[in-house]
Amino acid sequence: MVLAAAMLVWGLTLLKPRLEGRAYIIYWTFCFLFTGLALIISLADTFRLRHQMRDRQKELIANILRDVERARREKEKTASPASAAKHAPPKANSRAGDRASSP
Repeated sequence: MVLAAAMLVWGLTLLKPRLEGRAYIIYWTFCFLFTGLALIISLADTFRLRHQMRDRQKELIANILRDVERARREKEKTASPASAAKHAPPKANSRAGDRASSP
């Protein structure tokens, strides 16, 4: 891009008196080619960066989901028996029935 900009400045200032006829066409053709090449390179770089960002976002989401799942499993493993008993359904008391039928 710098080369294309430099050629533009040189063509409009320093080289203007020397650029006549065929030299004029050749010079400005090269100037446009360098400008077009710079544009193509910048577009390719933009698409490459967008693709990398998309891949990194997918990887980040996968890592977050994996970490959340790991934390959930660790929390389940370290849950205390008392807290598990609070959440468990009440058990039927078999001794209460035995006491009612005894004298």
